[in-house]
Amino acid sequence: MREKLDRAIFTGTFVKLGGNLKEPSVDLLIENICDASGKETTNQLWFNMPKGFFALNLKGGERIEFHARIKENQKGHNKGHISKIRVLKEAMEPNSGPVS
Repeated sequence: MREKLDRAIFTGTFVKLGGNLKEPSVDLLIENICDASGKETTNQLWFNMPKGFFALNLKGGERIEFHARIKENQKGHNKGHISKIRVLKEAMEPNSGPVS
């Protein structure tokens, strides 16, 4: 019997897409993951690809908010299931900050 995992709201920085040669799936890597209170919960985590992800047109470095449930897989690594993604702020281009 599978245990029921509650979803929680997190923020993080989208890094890149990746995959596994053994499984025909695409995953996404998110770093600097914080809970709703702003406390960092982990430095990085791979998530299963959510429906509608490509419509967001995310670029590496963009800060996002998302709902997720995280569980440990057979190898003892955490893997997350993500949904309800929204962009918080876009990544800044190098030297694009305010000019003083």
